[in-house]
Amino acid sequence: MSEARVAVSDQFLKSFSQVPADKQKPVRRFMTKFRANPLSPEFSYDDIDGALDPKLRSIPVDCPYRSIVVAPDESDTYMLLWVDREGEAHEWARRRVVRIHPKTGSLQILPIGRGGDAPPSGRGNGAEEDDLFSSFADEQLIALGV
Repeated sequence: MSEARVAVSDQFLKSFSQVPADKQKPVRRFMTKFRANPLSPEFSYDDIDGALDPKLRSIPVDCPYRSIVVAPDESDTYMLLWVDREGEAHEWARRRVVRIHPKTGSLQILPIGRGGDAPPSGRGNGAEEDDLFSSFADEQLIALGV
């Protein structure tokens, strides 16, 4: 594998802004170290019980905070997705799947539907047939990032 890269999602930054001020310094320290080398042996990539996306991992940041990351199996890009107290971070991860948009290549952090199913890739999710987008083909909407 080539040199690892790290991406930071806007949701990570949003969650970081909610971390109390006295815990932000350790999170910033973690971010700096992680961005420098996500393969460092100091990081413990823990599985998340109940997570539907097998690429999601939890890394201890500073008690009781954890970061949710994407640990890739094929690419060389690691992604910081979320930071929160352990229980809340794990619950956030259990309700998400991460995909790369097939047309735009952008990162999508998708909420899990009710009943534990991942969101459908196409329509047919109970929306009315005469909805705002019903006159457009799925391919057109995907190309626009919808």
